Amino acid sequence: MEGWICLGILIVIIVILNYNVNKKTAKIKKENEELKNGTFVNEEELIEEEQKATKFPYYLEKSLLTNKEKAFYTTLKPIADEKNLIIISKMRLADIFKVPKDTYNSIKWFNYIKAKHADFVLCDVNFKPLMIIEVDDKTHQYEDRARRDKFVNEVCRQAGIPIHHFYQWDGTEGVKKMLFPEQIVNETVEASQLQ
Repeated sequence: MEGWICLGILIVIIVILNYNVNKKTAKIKKENEELKNGTFVNEEELIEEEQKATKFPYYLEKSLLTNKEKAFYTTLKPIADEKNLIIISKMRLADIFKVPKDTYNSIKWFNYIKAKHADFVLCDVNFKPLMIIEVDDKTHQYEDRARRDKFVNEVCRQAGIPIHHFYQWDGTEGVKKMLFPEQIVNETVEASQLQ
């Protein structure tokens, strides 16, 4: 009895394999015939055409920055220009920080940062990130947002990159003092030495 069951299973497998081989052979013959006749249709091109005809649910954002972020950018821009720095906005943390491939559970660690972004990243002329800036609004007072901020702060601390949070700011000079306090101290010492 077991021998008949095994034989039946084997026959079914052979029939399925034969069907697949015949199907592929027929497809190749058809494509070759279409190529000869000049009527060949590339399936990839057909799929691409279908996608063009499909209405995607996306629309263009009116601005990449909130009004508060735009105001901060206007304040930050002259500082970045003076220091020959590049401002990048809305950068994903996964583009700033990397998880070594050999890290245990590396996918999990990557998933923690893949959907989070920094409001602004100040980079040198070689696009090396130098500091992260977050422009906080009232949503940062919510518990889930506070947890997110705490996590991002710790990622920055462990990676060795400063992060600055601004809820409000006192003009360009106030922001400059917050971002580069050591330079302000050095300039003050130099100015006092000149007197």
